[in-house]
Amino acid sequence: MLIEYDPEADALYIRLSRAESRHGEVSHTRELDEQRRVDIGEADEVLGVEILWASRGFTLAGLPKQREIGEALNSLGSLASVS
Repeated sequence: MLIEYDPEADALYIRLSRAESRHGEVSHTRELDEQRRVDIGEADEVLGVEILWASRGFTLAGLPKQREIGEALNSLGSLASVS
C-alpha cells in the first residue's frame, strides 16, 4: 500500500496494489460520493482510492480494505479527521 498526498490539491491517493494493474491501467473509476473515488483495473481488481478535500476529514465506511487503510493512515499521523 502506498499513500500519496498532494497538499496543493488537498487530495489523497491510496494505492492498494503494487502493480498498477495486471493489464497496466485503470479501466474505470467508481464514484462513491463527491469526495471519494475507487479506481478499478481491467481484471476488476481495486487499484486505489482517491480522497478529495482530505484535510476536511472523510469516512472510511464503504471503502474497500477500510481496516487496512485506516491502520496505514493512523500510522502516518494526523492528516485529517478520519472515521
